[in-house]
Amino acid sequence: MDTKKLEIQAENYVSSQLSKFNFLVSKPYYDRDGCDLQILDNPLRPTRLIRVQSKGRSISSDAHVEIPLEYVNDDFVLFVYLIDENYREELYVFFPGQIKTFISNDKKYNIYFYKKNFTEKFSANLFTSEHAENLKDLLSKTKIKEETTVIIDCFCLENSIKSTIDIYKEIYPEKEISFPDFLQTVKHIIECYDKKKAEGRIINVYLFITPHNFLETSFFDEEELFVEKSKIRIFEMRIDGLISFEIEDFLNRVINSENSILVASDKKYVPLLNDLRNEKKDIALVCEKKDNGLRDYGFKWGDISYPIGLAMGLERHEL
Repeated sequence: MDTKKLEIQAENYVSSQLSKFNFLVSKPYYDRDGCDLQILDNPLRPTRLIRVQSKGRSISSDAHVEIPLEYVNDDFVLFVYLIDENYREELYVFFPGQIKTFISNDKKYNIYFYKKNFTEKFSANLFTSEHAENLKDLLSKTKIKEETTVIIDCFCLENSIKSTIDIYKEIYPEKEISFPDFLQTVKHIIECYDKKKAEGRIINVYLFITPHNFLETSFFDEEELFVEKSKIRIFEMRIDGLISFEIEDFLNRVINSENSILVASDKKYVPLLNDLRNEKKDIALVCEKKDNGLRDYGFKWGDISYPIGLAMGLERHEL
């Protein structure tokens, strides 16, 4: 069987089996840290989450599953979907404590399913109602780690940077005002407008980029990707069509569970922002003062020129 098709089949089978026991299962927008599926405690305001990795394997011969060491912590569960040449399906579940007992090298745990004896060897892992109760117990003990999501319309940001350069060149003709470092711009946006100030959070930055953008966004050193001891993860989203449509779809997926910042200066976002406000979903808008009327609709907003100015090297009293 085609590998991709088998993995999709595995995810669908795992979701259907979990649904039988009334688990709320969702598909994350991105596969992060081995998270193919999520089990949530609440569909609108989740506070607890289990990360599920699903693997599909054909057992017409011996099979093997690898799990990176860093994936396996207290909120991680592995499901292995097995199908044989007669299309007989079985689902096995592995909790983190057991996964850590499997043979590993410096980077991965390895689980081997030998055709001759896997049924006997892993009979206790065959997914049953008892395992479902164990999952419910695990879910009650987990907690979603504090996260911030920053969504950047890079077309808007690029135009905002150009406008801000013109503004400060006029104010400070004696200074050498140049295009700011991109990562420093992102860091200052977070420092200025992220309302969650706790240390040790995860900050996910999604860059929505078209082929016409010229921002230099790649090749960051690992030690640079921190703001106040919170780790920054940057994802580039290459878009061929309208960025606003892609961002609208993305925001509708993440806004329920995360602290969100939208960096954009375009009236195309008014319907989306109005809908979010009517649904009492909170988002911080970071835009230009000269935004063609975007701020006239009464959204909570912050001035993008402030973090851009800081990234250019200006002092706070000069902004």
